[in-house]
Amino acid sequence: MIATMPQTAAPVVPTTQLEAAEARLAEDIEALARAIEDGRGDEVRLDLGHVAIDVRRVRSYRALPHRRAACGPRDSRWDLVAAYEHLAFAHQLHGEAERSTAAIEQADRERRAIGA
Repeated sequence: MIATMPQTAAPVVPTTQLEAAEARLAEDIEALARAIEDGRGDEVRLDLGHVAIDVRRVRSYRALPHRRAACGPRDSRWDLVAAYEHLAFAHQLHGEAERSTAAIEQADRERRAIGA
């Protein structure tokens, strides 16, 4: 008798290194936004470092020829849009209008890159 693996509810979507890097960047931006909202200065500095590293990684992958494995709502850039919008809100809560505007502009750039 041959045993078969049970089917999962949603098929596993393969991701490229670029998409994995974008997902990691979105996670780190969300962590930064939460740290800003909670006023945890030490974590903000640490998260800023993580975000800076992730941004460089994403830029380097985007500079290479690539294909995306996911599209539509599964596109990792949508997570980046949401993360940058959350970051903009966190900056706005703390009266940092310039940083909030920069985050909104980055969210808009990601949205335009998707074609939305």
